[in-house]
Amino acid sequence: MNLLCNDKTGYYPHYIKELDGSFYLYNIITNGIFLIEPQEHDILIGKADINTVENVDIKRFFEDNFIIITEKNKKYLDELYQKAISKKKSLNATSLTLMVSQACNLRCKYCYGDGGEYSNKGLMSYEIAKNAVDFFVSNTDEKRLNICFFGGEPLLNFDLVKKVVEYTKDIASLRDKEFTYSMTTNATLITPEAEQLIKENKISLTVSMDGKKETNDINRYYANKKGVYDDINSKTINLKNYIIVRATIAPPNLNLDENLLHIIKDLKYKKVAWAEADNLLSEDDYNVLLEYTMKLYDRLEKMIKEGRLEEVKKYHSFVNVLRKFNHDGIRSKGCGSGTNMMAVDIDGKIYPCHRFVGIENAVLGDVCTGELASTDFYSDVELANFEKCKYCLARSVCGGGCINENFFANSYINEPSEKHCNYRIKLVDRLLEIYICMSEEEKQILLD
Repeated sequence: MNLLCNDKTGYYPHYIKELDGSFYLYNIITNGIFLIEPQEHDILIGKADINTVENVDIKRFFEDNFIIITEKNKKYLDELYQKAISKKKSLNATSLTLMVSQACNLRCKYCYGDGGEYSNKGLMSYEIAKNAVDFFVSNTDEKRLNICFFGGEPLLNFDLVKKVVEYTKDIASLRDKEFTYSMTTNATLITPEAEQLIKENKISLTVSMDGKKETNDINRYYANKKGVYDDINSKTINLKNYIIVRATIAPPNLNLDENLLHIIKDLKYKKVAWAEADNLLSEDDYNVLLEYTMKLYDRLEKMIKEGRLEEVKKYHSFVNVLRKFNHDGIRSKGCGSGTNMMAVDIDGKIYPCHRFVGIENAVLGDVCTGELASTDFYSDVELANFEKCKYCLARSVCGGGCINENFFANSYINEPSEKHCNYRIKLVDRLLEIYICMSEEEKQILLD
């Protein structure tokens, strides 16, 4: 397979891929994918002139599909972009993350949140939580809303979780809102009472686990260094249908394929997601991780061709990226941080998301005063302002990366980590190949 970045003057940035003797064009602005004929390929790489009589149909096709830049195309795409970004220039959240506990009973090696304390140890009060919910409901036009209980370890403040669930039920009918609930937990503090609350309210759980016992316990442990693998499994045995396992990829645990297979096949969790701990991974680590990730992708592609699509669906992060190829469209932001989502700390301060908690210059407002701060955040986070992403293959897939990871890597939210970019581009290239080779039936079953 060959891959060519083509930034030819007069054309929107795109990549040309040769795969099994055929050529494909991937437009990184519109996310469109096209099978192109040899004559079209020759025009794109400058071997043929598009402005000839015999190429008039090709020129029209290029214009109609936003491959060629025209005044009409520029106007239309700008209108689409402005429409998309207009909804993301202010807070209109559908998800509220409550930092119900800025404390944790674990001391995980790679924790980005200062041991779960975010430099401000404590538990959220009911008053702060109530103010946060009221502010959330009053500052959104959306009807379906999600409350995410986060920490630290949220089950250290289980009584507050119960009270918030009851409070949202009380106000749902009064404010014409529908609430769903989620929780990110290390699972070690799940009790029969907590299990009952989770089941009764269909609380979706994200449980942190990195794979096999030896893999998990080398980075995830209590203050006394005792690993938590056995406790996670015993506490979640009756909750498998409510859980997505999230694996954090950090040294020395880089064998992604082996560890994810263990979570799905041996432990029988319904889904697994994963993410790299960029701040702990060197370029050499990324090179090793790339080999294991490609091995995982090869295995999943083989499963697709064998018709094992329900099994493939369990690999959430893999399917989620493939879905991004499944629809054309202009991407204006990498995520919903600060617009579709908001996080509130134990003092009532509002942040774009949970990962920014404790960073003073990231504060967007305060639920106790009901005020939102004037900030440049909303323009800085626009993908159009990510200069490094302008011609990048992964532009519409990763959306410029996690803005919090960008901040810690380069002190700017709109400048992605170089080593992570290099890794991500190679993954997107492989995933694009997998997507192109999928049948329409496979795409419908797996991605719709």
